[in-house]
Amino acid sequence: MKWTFRYLTLLGLFITAIPAIAAENVRVDNSEVYVWGFLGICAVIVVAQLYPILRDALKGVGEEEAERKTVRL
Repeated sequence: MKWTFRYLTLLGLFITAIPAIAAENVRVDNSEVYVWGFLGICAVIVVAQLYPILRDALKGVGEEEAERKTVRL
């Protein structure tokens, strides 16, 4: 009895998913270049804002390591 309930549940899910799978390419949109261009500009802005922070953080780590390695007399 338990296995029939599982199979009927799966069958019901597959039957309800068929229209969604069939309607996959209903909407035709030709704005792909504009979307990727916009996302590219957003990525450039994010990288431009994070670059100085990461540069200073890495520079500070290098100076701290050099300071620890220096022998003080």
